[in-house]
Amino acid sequence: MQHIKYRGTMYLLVEAGVVQDLTPEYLKHMQRSDRVRVFHGTYIATGVDPDDAPQNMVFGIDSLKQSTSRYHDTPGFHRYRGLFVAPTYEDARHFGNLVFEFHVKAGNLHATDWSANISRKWDIDKKELVKQCQDLYPGSFNPELSCSLDTSSKSKGHLFRGVEPQALFIGMVPASNIVAVHYDEKRYTPDEFIQERKKDIAWEPSVRGHNLKSTTLTLDQYLAGIQDSWGAEHRPEMVRNIAYRLVLRPEEAIDELVRSAPLSIAAAERFVQLFKQQYADLLADVTKKTNESRKKRI
Repeated sequence: MQHIKYRGTMYLLVEAGVVQDLTPEYLKHMQRSDRVRVFHGTYIATGVDPDDAPQNMVFGIDSLKQSTSRYHDTPGFHRYRGLFVAPTYEDARHFGNLVFEFHVKAGNLHATDWSANISRKWDIDKKELVKQCQDLYPGSFNPELSCSLDTSSKSKGHLFRGVEPQALFIGMVPASNIVAVHYDEKRYTPDEFIQERKKDIAWEPSVRGHNLKSTTLTLDQYLAGIQDSWGAEHRPEMVRNIAYRLVLRPEEAIDELVRSAPLSIAAAERFVQLFKQQYADLLADVTKKTNESRKKRI
């Protein structure tokens, strides 16, 4: 057992090597050297370079090579290199159906506000917020960090992260520290996940010789397979039809591609990503025409 000083007068006994869960109670006395459990949520299709794709994190995580803007392309957001992590699986699941569960040192985590600014960038307007966190977490080595990770009702909704408790992890994680990979609501060991992924991306003769459940096809190969599956006569008309579906019913697009193409969930996510990159102008035109049509009906 090791002793950790707490608030100058009290002492907390923590067993050496224990991994702490980021519960609201623990966050009150979190210490820099503690090992804590964190979760990172993403999608299998997010990775652009196959050598750096998220599924390959099972071989170790180097957050210094992972630009956070790679996962979130909202202009002006996520300007730091590192990896966003959540305190619970449920919180991480909001960011994708692929969730990595791993251990890090608390000292390698950085508090972020709702716009993903880390604490050293906060402006003078945050002083009152910082004071509030110091009052709530006086025993924490970093009250603002505790504040941005807390999922309790007193924190959620009006402090740093609002309804998305997170922190920015900057550092490296060996493969041995990755204890589980959660994919589509199933929990795997890293080795089990690798075997499962081999099944998902395995080449199988299908439409025009390509397996539409694979995440490794080009956009043209996906479109050729979808065209055959739908029995679409003209490619341009089909592409425009897909664009309208993505604009009008974006929340249903993945499910529809899985059901009617048929693609796997991961392949559908990858296809949508490639489609948005290739047909950005078309999507912008469809969005403009859709908005104009809605205004006429008002």
